[in-house]
Amino acid sequence: MPAHLITVAASKGGAGKSTTAVCLAWRLALLHGPANVRLLDLDPQATAASWLPDLAVSTRATDSGTIRQLSDRQFTVCDVPPGESRALAAALEEADLLLGVTALDPGDLKALGQLINLVDLDLLLPTRLDARRSVHADSLRRLHSRFGRILCEPIPEAAEIGWAHAEGRPLRSGSRPALAYAELANRVLAALSVGA
Repeated sequence: MPAHLITVAASKGGAGKSTTAVCLAWRLALLHGPANVRLLDLDPQATAASWLPDLAVSTRATDSGTIRQLSDRQFTVCDVPPGESRALAAALEEADLLLGVTALDPGDLKALGQLINLVDLDLLLPTRLDARRSVHADSLRRLHSRFGRILCEPIPEAAEIGWAHAEGRPLRSGSRPALAYAELANRVLAALSVGA
């Protein structure tokens, strides 16, 4: 089977990039088996690796050769540092799919513009959606008008995400965020032309 490298990127911290990398890797492991999935954590904070250590490798690699060498599974989900970095450039060079992540406050959308100036996204995931906030509804409308076909369904803000991270476990099956990340995994697999 061919190996697929999925790079998860955001232009600033707090967008949900590491959470997305972890939840996507976990969902792919459920669908394709843990032996076929690696979570490659290039972010110096190593949030992803500490949350899901059984699937993760934490490294400070900044060259594409090392990143490709560590991508020895059917699926490697790569969590890169936020913003522009050598690690991002190397992961982009090897990526089969680039998933951009953004929260929905106006400052987050402004920062997304910086990421868009650096790369061409394959998919864009809005995170931390609070349906009670009109600014989030407005942000989603703006994202739909600009990124319609690559825009994924948003991930809702939920205490479950924080508790899962604090307890070092995957999201509870059937929770709203788990269902949203399951939908994201299906979208990623479709974009890679791989069945679930």
